Amino acid sequence: MSELKPCPFCGGEAEKAYLNRRVSVVFGLWRPSYIRCQVCHATSPVKVQMKEAELSWNRRKKEVDSDASGV
Repeated sequence: MSELKPCPFCGGEAEKAYLNRRVSVVFGLWRPSYIRCQVCHATSPVKVQMKEAELSWNRRKKEVDSDASGV
């Protein structure tokens, strides 16, 4: 993912973050990751891979609603 969208709550700049602990997943140890706003500290759900956290952060309700309309 090339760029993180601004915070959906305050418009602040987002940053990548990691939990301090590592967890064991089927193929080895992973550092759970998430995205957080530098201003209001809102966070994405914690994901196993940073790419998943970025996708979660960048998803907006408008996009979700338009995806569901084609079903």
